[in-house]
Amino acid sequence: MNLIKRLKAKWRTVRNTQKAIKLKAACALYDHRDCSDVFCAEDVKHIVIFRWDDKLGDCIMAGILINNLRLHRPDIKITVICRKTTKLWLNKVSFIDEYILLGKHNLRKTLQPYKNKYDVFVDVSNGFSYKEIFIAKYINAKHYLGFSADRFNIIDVSIDSNQMHFYQRYINATKILTNKDCLTSEKPPVPNYNKELEFLDSLIIDKDYKNIVGINFFGSGKYRRFSFEKAASLMKYWLEKHPEDLLVLLPTPGEEKFLTKLNSQFSSSNLLLPTDKASLEMSLAIIDKADFTFTPDTAVVHMASALDKPVIGIYRENRMNYEEWKPLGRHSQTIFNREPICDNDSVYVYEFGYEQLEEARANILKAIQ
Repeated sequence: MNLIKRLKAKWRTVRNTQKAIKLKAACALYDHRDCSDVFCAEDVKHIVIFRWDDKLGDCIMAGILINNLRLHRPDIKITVICRKTTKLWLNKVSFIDEYILLGKHNLRKTLQPYKNKYDVFVDVSNGFSYKEIFIAKYINAKHYLGFSADRFNIIDVSIDSNQMHFYQRYINATKILTNKDCLTSEKPPVPNYNKELEFLDSLIIDKDYKNIVGINFFGSGKYRRFSFEKAASLMKYWLEKHPEDLLVLLPTPGEEKFLTKLNSQFSSSNLLLPTDKASLEMSLAIIDKADFTFTPDTAVVHMASALDKPVIGIYRENRMNYEEWKPLGRHSQTIFNREPICDNDSVYVYEFGYEQLEEARANILKAIQ
């Protein structure tokens, strides 16, 4: 098994090397600015926020910037480069003047009408891929606000390098663009989910439990999701070990069959799938109602952070990624996966010991009593 893992790791090393070569070539062409103007926040009238990767966690944190601009700088027009998931969330929490729904192909054709329109291009991520540096340059904004000014010449307005968590980066970006040290709100906005909360209450009112636990098995990519066998094994353990817990499964797009099968396999009154129809609002309702939520490192963690609710988050043994995306809800706990056996070894999210789960669960319940 270790041999297979090492072979896969070697192949990932080759792919990462190819990406690095492509990025270096792209930077030689595109990593420079044409405008020499000195940045002044008062002069900013139109910004574009780069959310092309469509990661919901980053989108959730971006709401801090957007809503504070609406409050403190309503004169600034906001455009967002994104895909469908980002647009779905932002439409529920704020007003965006314009979306650029950008796919992976026909980049020049899609972006051509938007060249030279923006005062500031905003991207708080760790850097660009070779396609992303092309997009950033092609937009040709007057200024580029980002976290990676030490690595990319195109960035002239720098977020404080000490701001590791994406939440902190968006706070910093907001203060730069509003020119204010104190913001009206530093809490990410969320959609209204009162209807879903009432529905959830109606399902659990007659159940016998001491603790409510939200359960999410899915993150982005195959390494951040539980296989059905691993999920079933964990549920069997949890239901037998802690019959006082009511486990509520978070409905997830595309995973209806998985969750329905899992729920029916146990036929336990202490395992609940509220609906097989996934929605952002239902996920928020479960997270809010639960005493804590168990989840891989994914958007569910950041929904909980926005609600200030505790989670047990499962993270790779990658401390930089953890510092960037760790849970912010009070009393949250972290389970780290096993250490990789070599560079570029990808570890599955379920590779942890149940004793870690027991410790994290006990710590949360003790803290919230």
